[in-house]
Amino acid sequence: MPDEDARKRLTRDEVIAAAVSHTPLDDCILAELDLRECSLRGLKMNRVVWYDVDVTSADMTGIEITEGKLSSCQMHGVVFDNAILEHCIFLECAANSTSWSKASLRGTVFVECGMKDIVCTGLRCENVQIQECGLDGSRFPQAELVETGLESCTFLAAEFQQCTISGSGFAACSFEGALFSAVSLNQTRFVDCWFPGVKFHATRATDCSFLECQFARTDLTGFEGTSVNFNESNFAGVSALPDRFHECTFVGADLSGVDFSGRDLRGVDFSDSRLSNAKLTDTHLAGANFSAASLVEVDFARADCREAIFVEADLSGATLNETDLTAAVLAQSNLPVQSLHRAVLRY
Repeated sequence: MPDEDARKRLTRDEVIAAAVSHTPLDDCILAELDLRECSLRGLKMNRVVWYDVDVTSADMTGIEITEGKLSSCQMHGVVFDNAILEHCIFLECAANSTSWSKASLRGTVFVECGMKDIVCTGLRCENVQIQECGLDGSRFPQAELVETGLESCTFLAAEFQQCTISGSGFAACSFEGALFSAVSLNQTRFVDCWFPGVKFHATRATDCSFLECQFARTDLTGFEGTSVNFNESNFAGVSALPDRFHECTFVGADLSGVDFSGRDLRGVDFSDSRLSNAKLTDTHLAGANFSAASLVEVDFARADCREAIFVEADLSGATLNETDLTAAVLAQSNLPVQSLHRAVLRY
């Protein structure tokens, strides 16, 4: 890439003329230009540097930008539909209410950008990095995120509908009040993320991780998880749960007071978790692992705990009325003998 001092600085008229004549712009600088409401449709730009450019409400449909660097630009209301951005960097840009329908982003980075209320219908992101950006109120219908990383971003009341998110990662992100509807999550990792008031509807997660996440007031009714890791997450105050967690793990999780009544939790790993005062009545727990878990005053009434593992578990005050403990492993647990009187034990 040429030295920025050696590049030509373009005027407003030169940029507009290039867009009209479909002339590519290579190795140049756009600095402090007013391009508000201009049409840059289909313009091709390679290795162009933008400084403090105002393109508010501009039409950039089908624009192609390769190895561009955009800093402190005003981009509110810009139309990026069908745009192609490859290996670009956006620094401290204001891009609220922009449209990215059917745009393609690859190897692009956004840092400290305002991106509230954006519309991303059919957007495809591959190897994109988004850091410290506000995406509140944004919509992502039919979007596809592949190997994309998001860190310290906010998604207040955002909507993810019919999305596919695979091989991606979210760290320290807040999704308060967001909606996940008909979303497919594959091999995606959420670390230290917040989901207060989030609703999951018809959402499938496979081989995913939610580590050290917060699920207060979260509605997981429509969440279908297979081989999902919820280790060290906090479910206190969760509003609703799905009927089944298949091959999932909750190692070290806080599940205090959670109502799992009637759920299918066969083979789930709850080792080292905190389940004090939880309700597990009529729950399918065959083969579940409660090793070293805190099960103080948990209600296991009529639960199927065949072959479940309770090694070193704290079962103080647990209710075991008609609980099936056939072949369960209770070694080194502190279950009082009197608590077994109403349990079912077959050998």
